[in-house]
Amino acid sequence: MLQGMTGPGGKRKLGRGSATKPADAEYQRLCAYTVRFMRSAEGWEPLAGDGIDVEVKIGTGEVTLDIALRSPDQTRILIGECRGWARNLPKEHIFALRAKIADLAETTGEKVEGILFASTGFQSGLVRLAEGYRIRLAKVRRDQNAAAFTIAFPEYDPARRKVLFRKAGVGITEQVNLSEALRVELSSPDGQVIATSAP
Repeated sequence: MLQGMTGPGGKRKLGRGSATKPADAEYQRLCAYTVRFMRSAEGWEPLAGDGIDVEVKIGTGEVTLDIALRSPDQTRILIGECRGWARNLPKEHIFALRAKIADLAETTGEKVEGILFASTGFQSGLVRLAEGYRIRLAKVRRDQNAAAFTIAFPEYDPARRKVLFRKAGVGITEQVNLSEALRVELSSPDGQVIATSAP
């Protein structure tokens, strides 16, 4: 986890709203639920335990990952970082996640993907870097719950020189009793399928 950044004068400071603090455990669970929903059709499972605060060996040390899932064929790992900050995330967070992705891939020999969650948004420099590093970004507001939530995926628009968001919403409005499996598709307004749940 990103333990802190260097502030003015070289002093270390902890990031406000980091999901590593107990107060943000609820936001971390919401992000974990979101990413498990996004990958459920493919059969992804938690890397260990419930997939939250997973300790892994990287090189000669250990790192705790906010979220970690593994593909059913055991060849890919998805790690997620959750940042419930009250302001847009700066680009330093993408560097920290990219380093974890590279180190974990080297240690395990598996392909490692990353997703960075933020409750408020992302600075434009972070969005441009994430696109180049092929790291997915998702904005999930902290005031939501798993029964009805909105996910926003940022993209940088160079013509407008700003970050734009594609939004997708998921809502369960009624209790449903099923005798057969139910498959749910999450689509963007233009019809592009973003995620599918397992039947």
